[in-house]
Amino acid sequence: MREGLMKESNLPDSALIGRNFQEALCDYLSVAPLQAAALSSVPLAMSVPAYFNDPRLIQFTGKRGFFGQFYDIMARDWYAATSAIPDVELTVNLPPLLALVRDRTSSRGSIPDAIRELREELAPVREEMLDFSEMVRGARDQRGIEERAKSIKASFEAAFKASRYEQTILFPLLKLYKAVKSPLDTLIKILNPAYQFEDPRLVANRTVTGKTFARLLATDSMHTLTTNFLTTSEIVSIQRSLASRSGA
Repeated sequence: MREGLMKESNLPDSALIGRNFQEALCDYLSVAPLQAAALSSVPLAMSVPAYFNDPRLIQFTGKRGFFGQFYDIMARDWYAATSAIPDVELTVNLPPLLALVRDRTSSRGSIPDAIRELREELAPVREEMLDFSEMVRGARDQRGIEERAKSIKASFEAAFKASRYEQTILFPLLKLYKAVKSPLDTLIKILNPAYQFEDPRLVANRTVTGKTFARLLATDSMHTLTTNFLTTSEIVSIQRSLASRSGA
């Protein structure tokens, strides 16, 4: 590097050559897409989950396997539900993982502890996700892999619904009737794989991931998570940032 300009690179035909170092540093992922692709592949290579918020990295994360599939489903259902509630005051629809952290914090200083606590709690989920990925790579017949993948996805799809499910209080006689019928539900499921359970928790519980997030996603209200924690100016700044990203 001479006079602030990038003169050489160990990558042939690097787009950084001839650029100002500080400018290149600010726009590194855009001018070096190969490096961006490499960075996005690091979590999968290390068998760990990752959360990317930069669009220049997200575009390369299509091969996140079951990690990516679950988060895409969870985020889709989460935003569809939270966006259906009209704003009464200045509020922000927090991303699901951020909402989970905020739900278990009482102050800003407790955020690091909440992140560590949540990470430890999700250890069985990470282990299960890695097992799912090994299943795809393993020596199993294609039909078996497809059926298992469908069952896993169904559990992912049911996780958010299960977090919003409220069991109806039945009269004692009706409870007895329902208990008598329950073996029939199992038999119908065996005879008809397309059978849908009334209680989404039964489907979510097929996987550790679905069962865990069905519990975690039942957070406090978005209004409480934001207005009782962030200042008005911070909320306004976040809203402006989200609006600029969406092109609104």
